[in-house]
Amino acid sequence: MLGELLFAVVLAVVQNALDNGQQALQAGDLPRAEKLFRQYLSAHPNSAEALSNLGAVCARRSSSPTLSPGTKKALQADPKLVPVHFNMAVALGQ
Repeated sequence: MLGELLFAVVLAVVQNALDNGQQALQAGDLPRAEKLFRQYLSAHPNSAEALSNLGAVCARRSSSPTLSPGTKKALQADPKLVPVHFNMAVALGQ
C-alpha cells in the first residue's frame, strides 16, 4: 500500500516536471524550463514531447538555424507529433 502511494507521488512529480517545464518555456524562463524537461527525461528518455520542448529551449538560446539534438530525437521518437514539427519550423525560421 505504501509502495503504491509512493509510486503515485513520484509519478505525479515527474508529470508535473513536464507541465511546469512547458509553463516556464511559455513564460520565457529558459533555465527553469530546461531543468524541468531534463528532470522529466530522466524518467522518460524517449518522450518526444519533452525532447521537442528541450529542443525549443535550445533553439531560443542559439543564433544558429540548425536543429538541436533534442529536436532530432523527438522527431525520431514520434514523427507524427505536431509540436515537434512546430518547434522545427520555429528553429529553422530563426
